[in-house]
Amino acid sequence: MTYMKRNVNFGLLILIIATLVCFSGFAVYYQTTFKDLSQEYKVKMSELQKISSTLLLKKAELAETTQDIGKLSEKYMDVKEEKEGLKDDVSNLESQKSSLIDQLEEKRKALETAEALATTYLGQRDTYKSKMDRYKSDIDDICDVLIAGGLSHEECDD
Repeated sequence: MTYMKRNVNFGLLILIIATLVCFSGFAVYYQTTFKDLSQEYKVKMSELQKISSTLLLKKAELAETTQDIGKLSEKYMDVKEEKEGLKDDVSNLESQKSSLIDQLEEKRKALETAEALATTYLGQRDTYKSKMDRYKSDIDDICDVLIAGGLSHEECDD
């Protein structure tokens, strides 16, 4: 019995030692694994903080861009309205130009007609002037004949 007791005690001792070795091995394994996981968690958290800060910056840029888009949209609408107004003005000015060109053409034709009349009238004036000079010459000849005959006339008294 003593032999058995010793074997049983020895067996129990071996079991306890094996259990302690296994427990120590598992403790070291889990501590190493936990340490790796803890370091990986810290790395992921720092990356997440960087991403969060980048996200906040991008969100601020997006808000600024949205404001800029709003301002540009307002300016675009103003410019578009001004363009439409100017387009109407151009259309009105082109119709006025066309009307003025027509009026100018009418005035030009009237001027040409007036110039033709003036030329005709100047020609007639020259004709009448030469006739008048001839008639004066005739009157002078008649006055000379009257004066030579001892007569007088009111036209000859000059």
